[in-house]
Amino acid sequence: MIRTWNTEFRGKILIHAPLAKDNRVMYRLKFKNLPTGAIIGEARIVNIHEIVQNNDKLQHKLGLRKNRKYEFIFEDFKKFKNPIPQKGATRIWNLEL
Repeated sequence: MIRTWNTEFRGKILIHAPLAKDNRVMYRLKFKNLPTGAIIGEARIVNIHEIVQNNDKLQHKLGLRKNRKYEFIFEDFKKFKNPIPQKGATRIWNLEL
């Protein structure tokens, strides 16, 4: 999963489907009908890699890159049978129980 932000967090997280559907994500995660505005599963973030293309290497070394992208590496993805309706937030957020 590609993001424009990084985090130091590693570990188990809940996967939240936003209100707007993304057909590319649905296809990649093998969802035929993705619920919206709900927690749909869980996974573990095990690593995050910054994506650096050849033409960005000098800017990266100089700390000048503005449009950074990060690939989140997940393991142990589990899709919930019954999505849990939940309002979301941007980035990683704490779920108040």
